[in-house]
Amino acid sequence: MSRLKNPWALSLLTAALLSVAWPPMPVPFFVFLALVPLLMIEDHHYQVADKPLQYYLQISLSFTVWNAVTTYWTWFASPAGAAAAILLNAQLQTLPWLFYHRVRKTMQPKLAFPALIAFSLSIEYLHLNWDLAWPWLNLGNVFAKAVWSVQWYEITGVLGGSLWIYLVNISVFKFLINSGQNRAWLKPTVLIVVPLMVSGFFLYRGKYKMPLKQIRYETVVVQPNIDPYSDKFGGMSPEEQLVVLMRLSDSMLTENTRLLVWPETSITDYLEESDLQMDAVILKIQEWLKNYPKTSLLAGANTVKYYQTGERHSETARRHPAAEDLYYDVFNTALFFDDGKVGIYHKSKLVPGVEKMPYPAIFGFLEKLTIDLGGTSGSLGSSDSAAIFSVMDTHLKIAPIICYESVFGEYVGEYVRNGANLLVIITNDGWWKDTPGYKQHFLYARLRAIENRMYVARSANTGVSGFISPMGDVLMQSDWWTQDALRYPLPAEPGETFYSQSGDYIGKIAAFFSILILVGSFVRRKTARGY
Repeated sequence: MSRLKNPWALSLLTAALLSVAWPPMPVPFFVFLALVPLLMIEDHHYQVADKPLQYYLQISLSFTVWNAVTTYWTWFASPAGAAAAILLNAQLQTLPWLFYHRVRKTMQPKLAFPALIAFSLSIEYLHLNWDLAWPWLNLGNVFAKAVWSVQWYEITGVLGGSLWIYLVNISVFKFLINSGQNRAWLKPTVLIVVPLMVSGFFLYRGKYKMPLKQIRYETVVVQPNIDPYSDKFGGMSPEEQLVVLMRLSDSMLTENTRLLVWPETSITDYLEESDLQMDAVILKIQEWLKNYPKTSLLAGANTVKYYQTGERHSETARRHPAAEDLYYDVFNTALFFDDGKVGIYHKSKLVPGVEKMPYPAIFGFLEKLTIDLGGTSGSLGSSDSAAIFSVMDTHLKIAPIICYESVFGEYVGEYVRNGANLLVIITNDGWWKDTPGYKQHFLYARLRAIENRMYVARSANTGVSGFISPMGDVLMQSDWWTQDALRYPLPAEPGETFYSQSGDYIGKIAAFFSILILVGSFVRRKTARGY
């Protein structure tokens, strides 16, 4: 390592390996080598050229290039916002490596690798829980197109995959620097093969040990393919869009259909929640549903809640321009039409900088840089928890997952803990045009199916609509940029996985050890200086 001549080339090699491995590319296992060049760079700076600024720039370069290559599609919605997101996320991903380098210098070197793992998993866990949440590039997502290899996500969730990646990369690095030793290859081989064998066991159990008799409920998902830039919010009237949705639904519904799913913001009128049952659009939909008396409908909508004068309003409420003492909230909503009634769920996991302003006192100046990632933009109200809807006269209890929420494994598990037995995702992926963005979003749904061992029905305005099995297999899917409706008989099986009940416990453990390591490093430095 002391003869390392071009760490900048290694930095770019990491970016290239991560980019080639990332979905929808079909070679995820390059990720097992992707971090090795960064470990070589760190070893070089530790042993020979301790230049902190240069080290930071080299690590940062890797993550910046990788972020740009894999999420460049956000540029179509907001060039300035995309640039800000790419640069800020790259800096956040660089932090664990800076801490790792510092721990290796100030504490026992043997503690450095555990510190790197703990810090990195803590950052990924942070991305699942804070106001600037962007877990899109959490490393465990890399296997979304190779779900056969991570069936054990039902125990660990995606963070288990991230842990696997770090352990393998570290063992490969050790193999390279100790290649002269006997059996140096054994540890990385075991670390790769054993999880794959465990995954094979789960596959066998899932595909060949499933109940032979399952009650199935006919489900239809609709993809209206209405351009979000030119038609959805201006070019086509809400009535015209409703005609498209009903026409596509009529082409696929039968007298036995129990659940119909329309995508996010399929109803573009701003519906007032206090008078929802009397709204003309709602009445029209309910009248049409009388043609299908057994069918319940889940549909995305924009809704508004007004607060009476003097009534306490939420933090996200906006002042009405026509009255200073009148406030209202706007919601990205899932409406559930069942037996003449309309249920309401408000999207809870809002897109930072799009549907809510994170830490407005600090980041308020970024409001003009928002990225449109589907649905309604601007600061929205939200639900406090994951609600479920029950389909009349069936055992179906559906989780109404709206767009970005489907990236959060623990939150989807909350639906399951609340009794859901079918995951239903409604989204609008047309903002990103024909890029990897909509493909990645669909593939991530396969991971949610595995984590909860539950079927997934997915309706996209455009993108990919379809059905996914509890093993993550795609049962049926639509094509990009086409109007379509798909029908499939789905069992309603309750999720009973360890992960759906326990959530991101790996992230919590990593955060705990990260705090201990940082405190220990701080105390050691103070002690060494004689304080």
